Amino acid sequence: MRASGQEPVSQMLAWFKSGLRGATWGVMAALLPAVHAGETPPNVLLVLLDDVGVDLVAAYGEHPQPGRTPVLDSLAEQGVLFTNAWSTPYCSSSRATVMSGRQPFRTGVGKHLSGSGTPWELPLDQPLLPQQLRPHYRTAAVGKWHLSVQGASGFSHPLLVGFEHHRGSFGNFNIVDPFAYSFYTKLVDGTPQQSSEYATTETVDDALELIGAFESEGPDEPRPWFLYVAFNAPHLPLHVPPAHLHSYELGLDPPAHQVIRAMLEAADTELGRLLDGLGPELLEHTLVIVAGDNGTMASGIIPPLPAEHGKGTLFEGGVRVPLVVAGPGVAKARRSAARVGLVDLYATVLAAAGRPLVGGEDSFDLAPLLRHPSRRGSRRWHYTESFKPNGPPPYNQRVQAVGSDRYKLHRKLQNGNQTLALYDLKHDPYELANLLPQSGLSAGSAKAFVRLRDVAQVLSGLSREPDVSQDVGARDVALGMLAPGEVHEFGVELVAGARVALVAKGLQDSSPPAVALFAPSGVQIKSPLRSGRWVRSGHLRETGLPETGRYRVRVMGRAGGGSYRLALRAHLGAQLRLPATLTAPAPGRVSRFDAVSGSRLRHVVLPVGTVPPVGLALRLPDGSVTQILDAQLKRGALRIDELALEQTGTYELELTLAAAPETGAWHRMRRLAPPGSETHIIAP
Repeated sequence: MRASGQEPVSQMLAWFKSGLRGATWGVMAALLPAVHAGETPPNVLLVLLDDVGVDLVAAYGEHPQPGRTPVLDSLAEQGVLFTNAWSTPYCSSSRATVMSGRQPFRTGVGKHLSGSGTPWELPLDQPLLPQQLRPHYRTAAVGKWHLSVQGASGFSHPLLVGFEHHRGSFGNFNIVDPFAYSFYTKLVDGTPQQSSEYATTETVDDALELIGAFESEGPDEPRPWFLYVAFNAPHLPLHVPPAHLHSYELGLDPPAHQVIRAMLEAADTELGRLLDGLGPELLEHTLVIVAGDNGTMASGIIPPLPAEHGKGTLFEGGVRVPLVVAGPGVAKARRSAARVGLVDLYATVLAAAGRPLVGGEDSFDLAPLLRHPSRRGSRRWHYTESFKPNGPPPYNQRVQAVGSDRYKLHRKLQNGNQTLALYDLKHDPYELANLLPQSGLSAGSAKAFVRLRDVAQVLSGLSREPDVSQDVGARDVALGMLAPGEVHEFGVELVAGARVALVAKGLQDSSPPAVALFAPSGVQIKSPLRSGRWVRSGHLRETGLPETGRYRVRVMGRAGGGSYRLALRAHLGAQLRLPATLTAPAPGRVSRFDAVSGSRLRHVVLPVGTVPPVGLALRLPDGSVTQILDAQLKRGALRIDELALEQTGTYELELTLAAAPETGAWHRMRRLAPPGSETHIIAP
């Protein structure tokens, strides 16, 4: 039972659905700019800097000794700088969120990908950004990939993801080779070859060459392009860049933090060459996005920031990254404090391209913020995580962070133990003082702790699949937020003959959404499924669902949109038809029903008069008898406790009388609504 005044989890999880977030604001009219019929949508240039937190970018003003980033600072003056953007703590998992619009638990990419352990990669069986842009866009990727390993799809993975071209490294360079930036294995559309060019420079050379090829296409069928530029810099190994690319006096044995800043300045210089290479006319029709993939590595952090709070951690230094967006339809020289994440780039790019949003359950279109940076934004909570090993659960270790405007909760799960830490970012921006060990929390801190803890606990219980079938039978099966006209869909396993009831309620004065139910065959169940109250259709009460399988529940936002709660009830009624009077112990009639594994059975008999003890035998689909139950008359009904059903198939339930009843005491079952003898199958 929650404390008085505490907000329910359903309200706190406004941006999560089917686990987390579903379809985004991409269906809204505020595109970047609005793409009208006959118009060509903008080109998109997406640039990732490797291991760059906000402390390294001068425009953020977060550190007294930032890096030298004049090009990125100038770009911020031409667009919107996001001051509260989160990534994941590691490079591979962040890149996976960008390409999929999904949090790590959905893709299985929880840390950096490496050749050790079971091979894993960004799964190809889900919607991915370049796939969704083609064939309407030309697509290419240059620079570091790091979303697959040998033993999985290997060198062909960038092309399988949907890029027409990829030129760059497959993963990280050898971190102990000081010459790796100038001597490395480069992939050219899946074919490895040796390169002796400085990688940061060669990445921009490749980018400009591909843009030139795209722009040289015939004017009859002009297509915009999407170019993903992933610099290796300033990730390890430490490598002193060519002198003309930076302004540092490094000497013979420079400290690591200076070399890292020189590498970053070299990348910034080459970013300037890339933007200049587009030219003013092309740049005016190009949406430019520049971000860091995770926080600064420990060797690049200098006081007052704690070095141990950087890359690979949940601290702000590990997950708060630069994000700058400029281009058509974007406000100029503005800052946004809204909660956003790299995961939002998926929906943002698709919306800018005028493409429908497919997948991207956790991604929000940032278009409203790019037009109006002062808005609060769609996210009520920040969320990030990492886990190991990569792949599906179970995990050896999982760490999560959930943040609000002021407070942030860290949660670590390892070996069955949970460790929590709470920080007040307003008074402790470097997260040095964990509030939980203190003898007492203030009222505000205690309230924040309960909220964030509940959010983290809900998230930690989600499966990798965007599936709610295990939640049906509890009330809440989905929590989320909808824009007007936006659609969310959920899958649930149901059996033929089941009676269902749905309810969708708006939260926090939001408009309740419309709800529809579709059978596995795709046929819509014609029922008056309404919002705001439990509704059962008349014909479903009589006949139940038409088939067994995976049903789709569709929820659509009405005018005004907002957050909602969706719940579903499902039960299977099977009437036991007994003789009017049983005068001697005798077998009863057998009731058959279908159920899926994980369902629960509850049996109730409502006789008229008194009856002797009744036996109930349950036979499983494999023919075995698992339970012989003795039911007793309690408050006018014969009842048994709920049973878990562990097999999928046809069950048999047989009722027998253990002794002769009193003369005339056993009457025919009354046909009630629901029937006098009910077998409830509560879906898993």
